[in-house]
Amino acid sequence: MKAKFLYGAPRRDPDDLYGRGEVLAIQELIADRLQSYAFVGPRRVGKTSILYALNDMLRERGLLTAYIDAERGLGGGALTLQTFARLYSFSILEDYMAQAGMRERLRMLLRESASRVISSLGHLLGRIEKASLKLESKPLTALLEIHLRAEAGEISFKQVLEQALDLPQELAKRNKRNMAIFIDEFQFIADLKVAMPGILHVMRSHFQEHDRVAYVISGSSVGMLARLIGDRQEPFYGFFLAQEVRPFDGPTAANFLKEGFESEGIQVEAPALEHVLAYADGIPAWLNYVGVEAVRLLKAKRTDKFTMDIAEQVVTKLRADPMITKTLDAEREKLKMLSPRLDAIYRTFGRGGELRPIEIKHQLERELHRRVPFSRISDGLRRLVELGFIAKFGEVYRATDPVLSAYAAARKK
Repeated sequence: MKAKFLYGAPRRDPDDLYGRGEVLAIQELIADRLQSYAFVGPRRVGKTSILYALNDMLRERGLLTAYIDAERGLGGGALTLQTFARLYSFSILEDYMAQAGMRERLRMLLRESASRVISSLGHLLGRIEKASLKLESKPLTALLEIHLRAEAGEISFKQVLEQALDLPQELAKRNKRNMAIFIDEFQFIADLKVAMPGILHVMRSHFQEHDRVAYVISGSSVGMLARLIGDRQEPFYGFFLAQEVRPFDGPTAANFLKEGFESEGIQVEAPALEHVLAYADGIPAWLNYVGVEAVRLLKAKRTDKFTMDIAEQVVTKLRADPMITKTLDAEREKLKMLSPRLDAIYRTFGRGGELRPIEIKHQLERELHRRVPFSRISDGLRRLVELGFIAKFGEVYRATDPVLSAYAAARKK
């Protein structure tokens, strides 16, 4: 796998997923045994890219696949049962149609009136049959009709979802081809427990009956997802094999940058490399940003040496880039909305490194000029771990994203 700088969009080509060969090798277990997996890791470490690559690799091996982004269903707020039922159903149908070359036709069809949807279905299904994929019109028509009835208030979206959950198994059995369903940011589904108590039990009861389907999920709320799949009291306990996706370790991060610069014909000075690594740590997204921005600056200056001067300019740009600060502001606002106390505790990690709870308590008390009960520190740290903002290593804690924690500390309000 080669080091190639690309910031922003998730990658699909396995050759572009530097340092993730071992993770991608699990495609064998998914394809051959229909083993279900849960990818757990903080934001910006490449989980979505891994899901995309596995999706394409398994499709090349002959499996049917579908990708569902639970975060896409938020629509600026909380995930609702209605939006999730739609998202689940039509994400699967859209990807299924794509494998038959019919994705655009489906998108057009779903914009039409209810009667037009049903009347046009026969022609569309006939074309799918010719594309070697099979789906009887009855189950698809029934699924669309039940959506329309729910929209009209005749039935609940719980009934819609229960029918949609069996769609992958129906498609796999009909086509005599196994299927893999990818669900990104799975932890957001837990928000639906208020609207539909027992939703995770319902999903587990359906999933475990599907003998032709593998389920692959991911989540960046590390502690929350770990609890959902690893707590004996949770319905998905023992269903998924957990696969942690970590930031690069020091040598891997350094090699990624060095190899990426070498491929661009750039010479790297060791102090400059150490400077950017100290700030970006091993987060693949930030390492790619460093690479892209450094190459841009060097080409503009018509030089091929990555010096300390260039490194300092890159870090300054990373701290101030409007697109990045907008993203970081949005993530911090979510944290502040949950609890200003959580935001205050998180800011203590702005200087980097590892902290003990007592050190966090002292920092907070100096900032707030009052005593802070130790129980509040403990509760806040537990919640930040659950949300994926920090990680615990023995008796110490560390921010999972040093760029975000430094940004939060620099902007207290």
